[in-house]
Amino acid sequence: MTMGIWLFSYVAVCLLGIGLMDSGVSQTPRYMIKKREQKAVLKCDPIKGHRYIYWYQQSLEKELQFLVYLQNEQVLDSSQLFQNRLSVKWPSNSPCSLTFDSPEKGDSAMYFCASSVATGIQHNHPSVHECDPH
Repeated sequence: MTMGIWLFSYVAVCLLGIGLMDSGVSQTPRYMIKKREQKAVLKCDPIKGHRYIYWYQQSLEKELQFLVYLQNEQVLDSSQLFQNRLSVKWPSNSPCSLTFDSPEKGDSAMYFCASSVATGIQHNHPSVHECDPH
């Protein structure tokens, strides 16, 4: 159900994608190098028929953090980090895009997207399971 992208920040920002999982959710690009403050866009193509997308961030040595939860172009819930620094778009019949307008060193993390057909409870975000970085 998930796949990850790492965002490292040294002199430049680098996005490293892990391979497609068997769930059908895919994230692109696999690799991206950006200088600080240079726009970066991650894309998530959900499982066909799924109506909800969730984005998460996991920094090195930190717990998985919820970023945003949406249905099509409507953001249903988001974290403070998302509200201050990121934007998201999910037009009909297109992948969902998570955009960093100006990446900073603090954005160094692995990013996950997940999708679901429906959700039973608002504000109860699903856990990410079976993440295999190989």
